[in-house]
Amino acid sequence: MFGVTYGHNTLRKYVVYFGTLFNNIHLNRYDSSGNLIQTSKVPLNYGPRDKFLARLDGNPDLNRQIAIQLPRMTFEMTGLYYDATRKMPMSNKVSGQNPSNPHGKASQYSPVPYNIDFTLSIMVKNVMDGTFIVEQILPYFAPMWQATLNLNPDLNLTYDVPITLDNVTHEDTYEGAFTERRAIIWTLNFTMKGWLFGPTSSTTSGIIKDIGVNFGIGAFGVTPSETLKIIPGQDANGNPISTPPTLYTYGISAANSSFYITEKLESTTNTNNYAYIRTANSSYITAYDVGGTLMVGSTVRGSISTLSATITSVGVSPGPAIPANNVIETSDWGFVINLIENE
Repeated sequence: MFGVTYGHNTLRKYVVYFGTLFNNIHLNRYDSSGNLIQTSKVPLNYGPRDKFLARLDGNPDLNRQIAIQLPRMTFEMTGLYYDATRKMPMSNKVSGQNPSNPHGKASQYSPVPYNIDFTLSIMVKNVMDGTFIVEQILPYFAPMWQATLNLNPDLNLTYDVPITLDNVTHEDTYEGAFTERRAIIWTLNFTMKGWLFGPTSSTTSGIIKDIGVNFGIGAFGVTPSETLKIIPGQDANGNPISTPPTLYTYGISAANSSFYITEKLESTTNTNNYAYIRTANSSYITAYDVGGTLMVGSTVRGSISTLSATITSVGVSPGPAIPANNVIETSDWGFVINLIENE
């Protein structure tokens, strides 16, 4: 339609979701003394109730000894209508990582809310069987049951889908000739609040590779200010990496105070060797190596504090891990932080 062919099988997922709720119900039967004598699983089929009732009254196969086995449950989707109360702006877009391309982005317009009506019919041959089955269902709906489904595989997003029990009716066709079969039927009507999704558009452009944020230190209008720059680690092709940078512990000397956390620490003789400080004091620092390991005996300088020190030892720290009390945190190991002071 409109020149685009697509499909998400969303309605099928809703039908499977509904049927799964009731596909493991068992019936116990007891003798007059209250002893359990039989346990059987109640069959569940998709289809209209009238189809199975017709099989109760007839036997199309003359070789069969029974017309249908009871108890039995059937369910079907009976209605589908738009829900204006859950409408979202149609111009909104939902975006996420493209599952088929980790360096790409996929997006869809806001899903459309639809309510889906389902009917569950329980057919039994005696009253006790019917009440036993119904009492296994009703306590879970007060009056709603909700589960989380992966409805949007194009964006790998999950949605909460509630099912509300609208009403319960009971029918006992005991009137009629003695030759007619008795049918005891419980009918449960449900409403599922679902979503339908449009086509997905994919792109590999527009990936954010660095972020700059300016903020003031102290009272408003007071200088100096600082810039927080978050830069993803990148491979040779400029794509973000997922491998965490190595955390090193550097012993230092000739430092008259502590370096700043998150500042860039670089070699004064080779600026291609640098790291970002995680913790620091006057005798050692831990830092994420990004541009090459700082060597023993080299002189290093902090980009913000302008402190200088000499590397006396190098060791790989346990980890990697970012503590909860860090001044600045990131959620992706592929990112490093550079805090630059602007006078």
